[in-house]
Amino acid sequence: MLNKIQITITKSASKAIQQLLPKILKVNFINGGCAGLKWQLSVSDEKLPKYEKIKIDDCIILIHEEYTHIPFQIDYIQNLMASEFVLKISTNASCRCGISVSRRQYV
Repeated sequence: MLNKIQITITKSASKAIQQLLPKILKVNFINGGCAGLKWQLSVSDEKLPKYEKIKIDDCIILIHEEYTHIPFQIDYIQNLMASEFVLKISTNASCRCGISVSRRQYV
């Protein structure tokens, strides 16, 4: 099966991901959110079963093999209130809150 991975990483996210080394940023989608699936980011020490290891611009991320076809961008935002990774879903199937994507379109 040929995956068409459509994941991009901003420069600020790239710097933040590289500071995590040797840990790896893990992207997952779980049931929930107003559209059916919500994204979740965490940090992992190793490659996990059923997760693909993807290298983008000297950054390594893990994503569950079931969701490699969802187009998104990883960004890192810093302001007075917080510093955090965010996922920007690149589709009309995402909701207005920004943390959910339509299950019907991707599963």
